[in-house]
Amino acid sequence: MHCKFDKKNLALHFISTYIIFHQLAPFIKNSCDAFALTLLLFEHSIKIVITKSMYIIQ
Repeated sequence: MHCKFDKKNLALHFISTYIIFHQLAPFIKNSCDAFALTLLLFEHSIKIVITKSMYIIQ
């Protein structure tokens, strides 16, 4: 089973996630919120990677 990622789209997605995180950063009051947000964004990124790879494999 061979799958190849669209690296450009993937990079753009991670950059946009990073930008969103930095826009929200001033509103984060404590490290708990920051950690929760990081996990949420990371989970979202992973879901997109998995969805894209599943789509490519099929």
